Amino acid sequence: MPLRPPSFPRFIVASRHLPRHQQAELGGRDSEIQVSSVLGRGAFGVVYAGRWRSLPVAVKTLVLPEAAAGPEDRQRQRAVLETAISLSMAHENVVATYTYMLKPLVQQPPSAEDGAAAGGGSPGRRLGPDEITVADAYKLYIVQELCNGGSLYDALVRGMAGSVRNGGSGRLLALRLALDVARGVAHMHACRIVHGDLKPDNVLLVVAEEGGDEQQHASAASSGAGEDATAPEAPLPCPGSASLPADAVEPAPAPEPALRDAAFHAAVTAKVADFGLSLPLAEDATHQSRLYQGTPSRLAPEVASHGRLSARSDAWSYGTMLIELFYGCTFDDIADTFMAMLVGSGPAKMEYRKLCTLLLQDMLRTREHSYTLLTASCFAPEPHNRPTFEDIVTQLKQIMGAAEQG
Repeated sequence: MPLRPPSFPRFIVASRHLPRHQQAELGGRDSEIQVSSVLGRGAFGVVYAGRWRSLPVAVKTLVLPEAAAGPEDRQRQRAVLETAISLSMAHENVVATYTYMLKPLVQQPPSAEDGAAAGGGSPGRRLGPDEITVADAYKLYIVQELCNGGSLYDALVRGMAGSVRNGGSGRLLALRLALDVARGVAHMHACRIVHGDLKPDNVLLVVAEEGGDEQQHASAASSGAGEDATAPEAPLPCPGSASLPADAVEPAPAPEPALRDAAFHAAVTAKVADFGLSLPLAEDATHQSRLYQGTPSRLAPEVASHGRLSARSDAWSYGTMLIELFYGCTFDDIADTFMAMLVGSGPAKMEYRKLCTLLLQDMLRTREHSYTLLTASCFAPEPHNRPTFEDIVTQLKQIMGAAEQG
């Protein structure tokens, strides 16, 4: 799971408890990087809110063992590669990485007395001036753009990412988020980088400030929500009404008031993030082999069976995101709903590819034919038949233009 701030429109609510040694590790108050609070924690590290050269930033930290093998060595390689990849790209729909810092973590050497008695140093003893310290690990600090809107996954869970099928401003929001992600990935592919794990968890949202105060903007959006003539209708049940009985599932909760405001929708930008599984492609290469990685429910067939990771496998994963933005809820929730409805009528566990086929059939029963055909093209069995992200951007622009006009 990527490390990310809480979901919008509540913006960043960070922990006030910050270990005092953290800033000391960075060089104290004289360091260019100033950390102030904890934003989140993940399996491999912690993300802090802070400032870098007066810019608000997120500081992602990872501990990298000096002598590592197996999973720890792969973790270190991924961290270094992620840093290099993220520093090499600059695009409005890719989370910006400004700089990085690598600091040694020093373990206190054992004293003669403690070593003889217990085989190790005393935790409370201070080092003498002539003692030698040894770095057995390093802490990597990655300084990135601060995304104040949380992740796209959070927004989908809360019913706040819009929905193509619901129409109105919610449709425009979902289309624009889809277009933002496609633009970001198109830039990555132009840099010959495959993302490798496209999913809403790895897309962060930025809510533009108006008047310099995020909270005032959220309050203003909430206060005017009741008068918004373009507000979407109440969400339909997840995943769909075309193929499912109306009482099959509980309806999704109504969007929070701030998300109904059209001006607020226009202030949200999606940015592709988390390059831990991303890989560069050589100039003459179309894919990399033996890379069985990614999220199982979003793996293209050639990745799951042969480990062939390519730009076209990113398109397959992106297709699942287009389904989510169509219905306005997460792929996992959609899968759970279908599985619950089919209990007793077949295998207990559905294959995700069959689920995608069922959902596409449901989507074709709506008026969103262009969007559905684009989504279906991402699931072409042969990778070369899937659209490039440049093509996806072009088609989404056309769909978006038609939506804005009518």
